[in-house]
Amino acid sequence: MWILGNSSDDRGTQLEVLTADLLTAMEYTNIVKNRVGPGGEEIDITAEYTRQTFAGSHTQKLMCECKAYKTRVDINHWL
Repeated sequence: MWILGNSSDDRGTQLEVLTADLLTAMEYTNIVKNRVGPGGEEIDITAEYTRQTFAGSHTQKLMCECKAYKTRVDINHWL
């Protein structure tokens, strides 16, 4: 996928919006972009997914760090 933009900040913002839209389509809730925690660390996106089980409901939390690199990212970088 190619993210086009005028700057790396612009591309990063577009990727965050796209990720939030995908999570919404996948029925995630409580989606928050650019959450700043104690100590100043920033998490690009947090969200929750709640599913029903036999024992009640279970909520799974998700944190995303969005990066828009110019080149393809290899598996070593992912790890």
